[in-house]
Amino acid sequence: MAESIKPGSVKSVAVVGGGVSGLAAAYKLKSQGINVTVFEAEEKAGGKLRSVSRDGLIWDEGANKMPISQNKRYVVKDGAPTLIPSNPIALIASSLLSTKSKPLLWRSPAHRSNQSKMSTEYSQESVREFFQRHFGEEVVEYLVDPFVAGTSAGDADSLSRLTDMLSKDLGDDLKLKSKVLSLSYNGDDISSSNNWSLSYATNQKTGEPSAHQSFDAVIMTAPLCNVKEMKIKTCGGPFILDFIPKITYLPLSVVITAYRKQNVKRPLEGFGVLVPTKEQQNGLKTLGKHCFKQLTT
Repeated sequence: MAESIKPGSVKSVAVVGGGVSGLAAAYKLKSQGINVTVFEAEEKAGGKLRSVSRDGLIWDEGANKMPISQNKRYVVKDGAPTLIPSNPIALIASSLLSTKSKPLLWRSPAHRSNQSKMSTEYSQESVREFFQRHFGEEVVEYLVDPFVAGTSAGDADSLSRLTDMLSKDLGDDLKLKSKVLSLSYNGDDISSSNNWSLSYATNQKTGEPSAHQSFDAVIMTAPLCNVKEMKIKTCGGPFILDFIPKITYLPLSVVITAYRKQNVKRPLEGFGVLVPTKEQQNGLKTLGKHCFKQLTT
């Protein structure tokens, strides 16, 4: 949907999607003196990054983190939490890996392949295949798998403060509960002004177009599954979105539990516990459990 436009000719831009990507793009454009309007279908901007305050508790939803200050981490093995050793020597002495797998931890570095002689068959291998080839299946199941599935790069501290700041900076240029329904491009090679016509609905129940606006350019940051629902036209004809890959968004539920200090019979040491795929039973795919410091009694 990108059309060539002359540098400096764009004066108004619509950003579809009020997640952190859309807000950051709008902030950058606005700092360059361009008029920006952000359309967000939900009642709050920020996408998956937000803080929730309820019953005297505050927690962050969104990206996860693995604090380097916490050296105790656990993984489930045989249905029970098992401490992950913090160094190779302790790993050899622990019960996390079998006697069959432990020698592979030392053998692989000693027999590392020469980079220049590495077979091309390994050039496209996955993370799992790489570690399995070097360290065996058990290391993949109890060390690699739970960390790949249960963690992501991010910082849970002040997640919402970032998106709240960007939202506040936009002011009335951030349109919440405004679902974009269609886009139409009617431009030519002479002018780049108001080439894009955008219709959106503010009534989520009816889903009928309630307003139209025109812009010089459009930036799309909405999820691909939402983009496929939009009607897009270029020069009067439909713009086919068959080039967009089919992506399966896996559902993920986060359960927050809080306990009074006097009801916790043992100290909650460590960051938490991760559950390998092999240990997930009864069809319930639990990635892990995080433990946070006691803040109130």
